[in-house]
Amino acid sequence: MNGDNILFATSPNFPVGAEWSNTHRFYARFSQAELMAGENTEVTAGALFFEACDSNWFDQFTGDLRPEARNQFYAGARLALLEMRVPLTDMEAFGTYMERDDQPDPPWVEIYSGSAGYGPPLYLYANLFQEAANRFLDKIDLLDNRRARRLDQTVSLNHLPDATEAELKAALDPVGNASIPYAIAYDVGQGNATGLCGDDDVVLAYFDLGGGAGAHASTFPKALKFFCFTKDPVIILSHWDHDHWSSAHRAPAAFGRTWIAPRQTIGVIQAAVVTKIVSAGRLLLAGASFRSKRYGRLWLERCTGSGRNNGGLALTLNEKTDGKGPEMLFPADAQYRYVSSCASGKSYHSLIAPHHGAAPHASSVPGPLAYPTSRLVYSYGAGNSYGHATSAARSTHQSAGWIDPKVAPAAPTGVVRNTEDRNSTGLGHVLLSWNPHVTPPPLPCGGTGCQLQAVQL
Repeated sequence: MNGDNILFATSPNFPVGAEWSNTHRFYARFSQAELMAGENTEVTAGALFFEACDSNWFDQFTGDLRPEARNQFYAGARLALLEMRVPLTDMEAFGTYMERDDQPDPPWVEIYSGSAGYGPPLYLYANLFQEAANRFLDKIDLLDNRRARRLDQTVSLNHLPDATEAELKAALDPVGNASIPYAIAYDVGQGNATGLCGDDDVVLAYFDLGGGAGAHASTFPKALKFFCFTKDPVIILSHWDHDHWSSAHRAPAAFGRTWIAPRQTIGVIQAAVVTKIVSAGRLLLAGASFRSKRYGRLWLERCTGSGRNNGGLALTLNEKTDGKGPEMLFPADAQYRYVSSCASGKSYHSLIAPHHGAAPHASSVPGPLAYPTSRLVYSYGAGNSYGHATSAARSTHQSAGWIDPKVAPAAPTGVVRNTEDRNSTGLGHVLLSWNPHVTPPPLPCGGTGCQLQAVQL
């Protein structure tokens, strides 16, 4: 696994550099937004991310989207992740509402950039894992209907049917009915990846396979070289933000697995990822009609909010196959109030905090059950520009009973763990186990096949 040479698409021809030096015009769709923290962790600006492509390249598109043509089209794609940083006072001018959950599907825009100027900084990532090329925004316009329709056709998921209940059951029942003695929240920097592990300490399924990318690529641990695919694990994708799937590019074997993902509005980069999954593996889309379903120990549900974060998939892991006993909740980036099974006053054995510890949008959060192995995990990268995990998230969870040494240093060891807290191996994977452990469960490969052994109990 070598992130230095991994591109969005399969073509090796378009790294950041001379090939992009004359590119000043992009077709783009807004992807996600984050609040950025200043020196004193105060919010000072917003980071807007756009999934983009070189407009000159796209204008040569013939319109042929048969499977073979689609693969060839994206194999030579000139794709870029554009990050624009603007003062909070300018956020609404760009049509982005940081505190709202009802944002409609974003329109296609045309972004003009220059290497010098007076507009907001614009950072061009032609590779999720390399440094950005620095640009400035000259202007941003709504794209005309004709070109917008062509882009919609190119990134549309309409050519893929919704997964049937039988398909989802066949993919998830073998996992949910197996013994899952523990899960591990992996240290992937500023991102999310969780493994559900069997009795033989091998990963049976992943909930997200993301990691630090773009401006946060450096937060991904250098010690993590390989992921585990020994048991052909299914990959459940919570939503299509790049920090939740980007490590598939670090571990290309992931593309050959079965993926379960929500049907959501996507951009050109995600469409290229979809094409790779469909070509090498299998993609089961949970459509609008999918609400929730039990698959043995697994309770998979569609979150009830709109937008990508709050309208994706959340996963609950039960100790018992019939759904009884304690539960672990993995909400990904969804706020608790959009996870229907997370009823008011409910408590969990363990939690992975939503959105890497972003500021919560609720006055209360679920509390812990009284188990010695109960844990709350913040999955984030040290030094991230968003200030995750925020003091607001920590204090709110602390008030709910999740004792956090970073909030109350004089408290006992506490139940809160942070994936940024790496040990001598350079990793901070956190064990979420039903049963106490004196030492973390060992990997059957001894760490030669992957580096996924838990290091924090």
